[in-house]
Amino acid sequence: IGTIRNDDACANAYVYWRENAALWSVTWLEVGGVEYDQPQLLDLLSYNGNDDSHRLAREVVAAKLNLARGSDPYIGPIVDDADAFLAQYPPGSNPKGAARNTARNLTSDLSDYNTHPCDTAAATEVGMLGLVGIRRWRRQ
Repeated sequence: IGTIRNDDACANAYVYWRENAALWSVTWLEVGGVEYDQPQLLDLLSYNGNDDSHRLAREVVAAKLNLARGSDPYIGPIVDDADAFLAQYPPGSNPKGAARNTARNLTSDLSDYNTHPCDTAAATEVGMLGLVGIRRWRRQ
């Protein structure tokens, strides 16, 4: 996914992407080192269970669709971390303990990005903070 920013391309939540597949700028994505085609990605976006790795994959798909459209790329390092996690704990693996906590933290960071109103000043400030606790910064 490129890092070209389009100020008119605000990030959208996974629900938006699930309901608007015709607007996708890509027909496949790699998530956790595995290539998924559009029907498989729609399955990931439709997941509504308790498996934290699956929830994380859902947010990664939304973030990558946002990035492909040109949303602010400051989230890139978090997406990379989530991909690395999903390579070790793929959707359906239902991680426990510390791995579950990691999945939940990554999911929260990506969800914040995917659902945050388009605010270039906020994104710029987060970028200047060096991605130190996106959740913590947004809650202050």
